[in-house]
Amino acid sequence: MSHVGRVSARHLRVARRVGARTHHLTAARRAEARPTICRRVRALHAPYCGGVAVVRGDHAPYGTFFCLSMLEGVGIFLLPMGGDVYKHAMTCLVLIDESGDTGITKVRAVNQGGSSPYFTMAAVVLPLEEVDHARKHLEKIRSKISKRKWQHATDLNHFQTVFLANESAKLNCRFFGVISNKDTLAGYSERIGKDPQKFYNKCAVYLLECVAQYLISKGVTESPTIIFEKRNHNYDAMRRYIGRIKDRPMHQNAKSLSIINPFAILTKTKAEEDLFIYPDIVAHALFQCANKTPSNYFIPEPRYLRELSSRFGANEKGEILGYGIKPIHTLPQLELAPFVEKELSLLKARPMVKTGG
Repeated sequence: MSHVGRVSARHLRVARRVGARTHHLTAARRAEARPTICRRVRALHAPYCGGVAVVRGDHAPYGTFFCLSMLEGVGIFLLPMGGDVYKHAMTCLVLIDESGDTGITKVRAVNQGGSSPYFTMAAVVLPLEEVDHARKHLEKIRSKISKRKWQHATDLNHFQTVFLANESAKLNCRFFGVISNKDTLAGYSERIGKDPQKFYNKCAVYLLECVAQYLISKGVTESPTIIFEKRNHNYDAMRRYIGRIKDRPMHQNAKSLSIINPFAILTKTKAEEDLFIYPDIVAHALFQCANKTPSNYFIPEPRYLRELSSRFGANEKGEILGYGIKPIHTLPQLELAPFVEKELSLLKARPMVKTGG
């Protein structure tokens, strides 16, 4: 569990502004909340409850504890929690990974080097009760792939990647993804000063909107546990950006962010969380639908996406495009190969139902 440090009066003021609640615990419950004891911290081990800890602050009355999220040591924020702090505060686990480069200043073309022309980001939504099964299933996948110490789909050959995609679709989960063609950024790229971090944050918002819309349709009202695969990125700025859009949604889709708590978003490396293999293969599959390089003879590969398609987010008709997969901003703007664009438009998933699925 991350080191928390002291809880200052400033932290408490910030936390109260975001609507945090305090929990008055009995002596017996305080004793239960002591598996980890620091000088000023009593923390409850709950790795998939958004990094939840039970903490007593210096400036709080004795016996008053607060639910906080540890954000990689950059700050402490109280979460608006409901119910007993010993129960799961979150409904599901959302793992997010990406494929491609975020650079938008110089984009690779036929006659020049640079960052990848496309960028994809993917999420895998797992019910909490499915997390253990997903780990065991991944162990079986690894046992059948005759390659040691692989962490990315790019480490595998074609048939191993097909196998990974096929097996990943057997989970009780939903996949979501966004695809961006950097050639279409135009004025937006100038407005953000060609800042790759802001571009990444924008893609993250589009992805979280898709996830949140699905969760709301399933009756979810509490924020899920969201974990991004850790990269060289300012995640604190990303959290604030998501928070601003949530507080002042300019578009209908942004209103779905009402169930997301941006200050509870966590990050982990693939070494820390093996389950990132699942969003990694989804992001890779989306990227390969657009990727055209000399190494693949400029022929994109939609096979991996086809293997995964049954578990993508979809509407009641099983339609994926616009629900489980968001092209930024339209499918024609992605400028995909005609056969890939046709396949993407016709992809079907298991239809969304009112309960389960």
